[in-house]
Amino acid sequence: MIGFGANRRGGRMPSFILVLLMVLIGVLAFNYWTVSNKHGRLLDELAEVQTQVKRSDAARSRLEKRNSELIVQVDTHKKQIDQKDGDYSVLEGKLQAREGAIKKCSDEKVNLKIWFGLIQPGCHYTCAGDLIGTQRTVQTLKIQLSKYKMGQKNSA
Repeated sequence: MIGFGANRRGGRMPSFILVLLMVLIGVLAFNYWTVSNKHGRLLDELAEVQTQVKRSDAARSRLEKRNSELIVQVDTHKKQIDQKDGDYSVLEGKLQAREGAIKKCSDEKVNLKIWFGLIQPGCHYTCAGDLIGTQRTVQTLKIQLSKYKMGQKNSA
């Protein structure tokens, strides 16, 4: 008895196995080619993404540096504003003190004029224009007084 495959010659494969192997090799070659192309595209995309990441990091560090510079500038401006506010408060206090001194001086001036009889009590001249008017009135009264005195001398 001759076993299975006794009628075969040695070293020869049947044609359908050969065709099947050739198809399998073709499919594997096509898959390798597509995977290789896809791998190349992905490597290109990866390089592009890495470039974008480097640009983003550089931009972020530049922005962080600019942000810190602006924060320092804002702090400097806040200090300047605080200093100017303090100066303003000091000047405002000095101005109020001078206004008080001016009011006191003008009140004393009016009191002295009242005391010397140049103006009537109850009249308070605090404005410069009123003081000038008062001085004119005083001049007029002096002239009238001198005329009155002359009239007194002439009639006597």
